[in-house]
Amino acid sequence: MEIRRLCLLPLDDLVSFTREFINADASRSGISRFLRLEGLSKLAD
Repeated sequence: MEIRRLCLLPLDDLVSFTREFINADASRSGISRFLRLEGLSKLAD
């Protein structure tokens, strides 16, 4: 997820962005699982 890498958005902001511009049905847990799979779940990394 390039937006996560570029803007370093926290999960809740990323969920809001995703629901607004990409997929209104996106769930917080689904986005969280995706970030873990991609190795992007921690902003500090």
